[in-house]
Amino acid sequence: MKRNYWIILIIIIGIAVLMMIFLFPRNQNESVESTNIDAVDLIPEPVLKYGITLDPFLIVYDTIKSGSSLSDLLRPYQVSLLTIDRIGRMSTDSFRVDRIRAGQPIAIFCKKDTSIGFQADFMVYENNSIDYTVYDFRDSIIISRGQKPVEYLEKSVKGSIKSSLWMALKNQNANTSLALEMSEIFGWVIDFFGIQKDDEFRIIYEVAVVEDNPIFVNKIKAGKMVHMGREYWAIPFTVDSVESFYEPDGASLRRTFLKAPLKYNRISSRYTYSRFHPILHRNTPHLAVDYSASTGTPIRTIGDGVITLRRYGSGAGNYVKVKHNSVYTTVYMHMSRYGEYQVGQRVKQGDIIGYVGSTGLSTGPHLHFEVHKNGQKIDPLKLESPPADPIPDSLMDEFAKVRDLWIAKIEGVE
Repeated sequence: MKRNYWIILIIIIGIAVLMMIFLFPRNQNESVESTNIDAVDLIPEPVLKYGITLDPFLIVYDTIKSGSSLSDLLRPYQVSLLTIDRIGRMSTDSFRVDRIRAGQPIAIFCKKDTSIGFQADFMVYENNSIDYTVYDFRDSIIISRGQKPVEYLEKSVKGSIKSSLWMALKNQNANTSLALEMSEIFGWVIDFFGIQKDDEFRIIYEVAVVEDNPIFVNKIKAGKMVHMGREYWAIPFTVDSVESFYEPDGASLRRTFLKAPLKYNRISSRYTYSRFHPILHRNTPHLAVDYSASTGTPIRTIGDGVITLRRYGSGAGNYVKVKHNSVYTTVYMHMSRYGEYQVGQRVKQGDIIGYVGSTGLSTGPHLHFEVHKNGQKIDPLKLESPPADPIPDSLMDEFAKVRDLWIAKIEGVE
């Protein structure tokens, strides 16, 4: 009995030894292999800035000083005069070093070994908030351009006008450039030079964000304005691959004529039969509207037409006349210079036909704007313009679904 016991015990021990011999190395290998896989998975992605791996460099951030040259920027970082000269010679129209502007940010990527001082391998010049130029002078000189990642975020704003649209937006901590965007969209139906106290707005818009900083308003997506008690809606909808804005009944927000030939500015003199002339010093009819604006502000034709006159008049200065159809003609006076269109050429609504100035009988830069109907001057601010094409009947059901969603979203703006 004891003999059998010992035989069984020896067999069990032998089996255990064999298992340790064969299984232990195999398990050990599997463990190492598993560890290697985990290690690969845990390797961090390289951190980049301006498309350059950050790890090997120390970065010096600065801004361009007034009067700085490329040599002033790079010589403190041991970039040779020969290299600087070659950079200047290689710079094309896209990367001209003489267009480097004071106040713009730069970043100098230097070797981490500072025992011999800061030695640069790259310089990055920020052309604007998005675009940048990389100067790489490690081995050979390479000049390239890049863009920072841009994120587009949807935002909204609601407000009531107490003094001006600009101030109403500012009071809501919204980008004040929205005033221009709103005038582009609602300017067909609302005279932005005649915005009233207690007019209201609800706007849904898209802002471009770079490195967590809002940079500019990319576009208005939809909105509503209440002007002098009347509601005006901007509902986006695409017809024939073109997106436009429409009223809830499907009527286009666009009109045959723009409400004004300038973007958001100020009326300095209205249509009247008796106005004291600042130069002639007597009361005369002023059958036009004067828009105060800085010299060089673009002047847009309010509608499609043909340029019939483009010349200098002793009182009008440089002026342009546009014939729109058999009924309407518009006149634009006191230009500092003309646009590119010549007499006899067709222009489309919104085309730039000249620039604000103070030529002729004028006390300062402004646009004198006239509207002639059947040869008679009428008040431009009372010009009623028919809308462009409405939503086609075949698309009204689809438009209704889109409209209802946008109206609910606009009304929900807080």
